[in-house]
Amino acid sequence: MPTSELEMSSSQATQFPPIPKTNFSMWITFQYVVEFITLYVWATAFGGIIHYAIDKNFPDLLKNTTYTSLIGSYIMPGYLSALIVSYPIFAFLYLILKKQEGQNSEIKNIKIRKILIYFTLVIAFIILISQLISGVFSFLNGSASLNSFMHILATILIVGSIFLCFLFSVREDRKVNA
Repeated sequence: MPTSELEMSSSQATQFPPIPKTNFSMWITFQYVVEFITLYVWATAFGGIIHYAIDKNFPDLLKNTTYTSLIGSYIMPGYLSALIVSYPIFAFLYLILKKQEGQNSEIKNIKIRKILIYFTLVIAFIILISQLISGVFSFLNGSASLNSFMHILATILIVGSIFLCFLFSVREDRKVNA
């Protein structure tokens, strides 16, 4: 008899309500992956166009400008095509996913979203720090020019804005989850 009372009391003591589990469809995961891919394509294409414009309008006399203009005239249609295709997809997905996050705050806890955000932060930080090192190196080396300064500034503005956007997003997520 004592064993059955023990079994009965232990079974009653371990009954907990089920943990609520939010499952999202793979479609949202797919949307986040596509959103980030189009962001990377857009940032690369936009940066390429800006760098080409810098080389065209502020040529570096130490560089071979014939080579730069040949490469630029060949690759510029590719950059423009990438920009035209990727930006509308990115903007559409960004708006759709922000709307879904507003309707259901649990979407912000999707693992792939967090992985993509932190991956983007790490890569952006690596690009930013390498551009700053390159700028300081060229200054100390005596090879700094207006052209190189503008290239560094353009990259820092593009990548820095992406970095800050996601950094603020992470900070907001941490405030909500704290």
